[in-house]
Amino acid sequence: MKWLQASAVTTFILFAIIIFIIYYAPVISSLGQETVGIIPAAMNEDLLTQVLIFILVPVRLLFVAAVLTIIILPLELIGSFIHDALKEKFPNLNKYLIIFATVFATTVIGALLAIWLLPKVLGLDVITGALYFIYFGT
Repeated sequence: MKWLQASAVTTFILFAIIIFIIYYAPVISSLGQETVGIIPAAMNEDLLTQVLIFILVPVRLLFVAAVLTIIILPLELIGSFIHDALKEKFPNLNKYLIIFATVFATTVIGALLAIWLLPKVLGLDVITGALYFIYFGT
């Protein structure tokens, strides 16, 4: 159980960092741009709306990271199984080679799921869906 908790926390932190970078990169890169002038009244938000956006966007991004963590945990379990099986079958093999083979096999399984199985069988476009979920989810 401790492995599952440690794995879930590590994955959540990693996803949170990646999602915050993906979400805020366009904002940060646009800070150096020239100002356009006065914001039209129809697009100008009041202080309460700006404060709510400032509070709710990070909460929403953390929720997205939690959902993606739950989605990826089965692949981590498969990777752990492959790693243990390779260590048991080839005990004299270099540990870095076993880690490489584990990562490669888990990546192939994940790619097969994301590229072939989900779009063809379930009709889900994973890449576009993930980007849509990060920016517009919840």
